[in-house]
Amino acid sequence: MTEEELYNRYHEIRSTYVEVRFVDGESLIGKLDSFVSGANNEPDEASIYVDCYELFASEISEIVELSDYSSDSNRRDPLLKWFFVLITYRKDPSELFWNIRVFFVLVLLITRIKTFNI
Repeated sequence: MTEEELYNRYHEIRSTYVEVRFVDGESLIGKLDSFVSGANNEPDEASIYVDCYELFASEISEIVELSDYSSDSNRRDPLLKWFFVLITYRKDPSELFWNIRVFFVLVLLITRIKTFNI
């Protein structure tokens, strides 16, 4: 996506939550926060922030509004929200940081299962 396309799409979006689809086929669902132009982001290119991730224009193929995505569901079960975010956004599954995140999520799930006898 070019900077102009990203800027226009950012300002078209009326929903709080979006699914960002990347050129490599991966996607990320989260809260759309802000747009940063290339001039304000030097030496990097234009980007948007979704949750706590900075996503660059060249990485993005499409941004889809999620009008039926409810932020209330995040309040009911924040663990599931973070599990989804951690699993869906990754560049290289073999990198150490990815493995640490997966381990952390698995520990949380096991703790929740034992606590609530699920």
